[in-house]
Amino acid sequence: MRIVLIILIIVLLALSCGLAVHYNQNAMVAQDDLNKERFIRMTAEENLTIANAKVGSLDTELTRSKSKKETLEKSLEQVNSINADLKSRLDKITIMNKELDARIKDLQAMTAGTSIFRPEGEEL
Repeated sequence: MRIVLIILIIVLLALSCGLAVHYNQNAMVAQDDLNKERFIRMTAEENLTIANAKVGSLDTELTRSKSKKETLEKSLEQVNSINADLKSRLDKITIMNKELDARIKDLQAMTAGTSIFRPEGEEL
């Protein structure tokens, strides 16, 4: 009976050791899986932080670009109004120049007949 008890204890010890090794391997695999998941999560959080920083930078640049666009549009409107004003002035000056040319021709025609004011043989 003593031998049976010793054999039973040895079998139980062997089974216990086998179960301990098996559960230890399962625990190691679970720990490795947990470490991989943590690494993936940390990497994803770092990438998310970098992406958020880029989005913030792009938002800032977009705001800056919009303000530049508005400034350029205002400048363009000013240039267009200045050009319109200059064109109207040029049109007025052109009309005035034509009127002055017409008056000069009229005066030349009026003075062509009288030679009192200019020496003979001299033309205007």
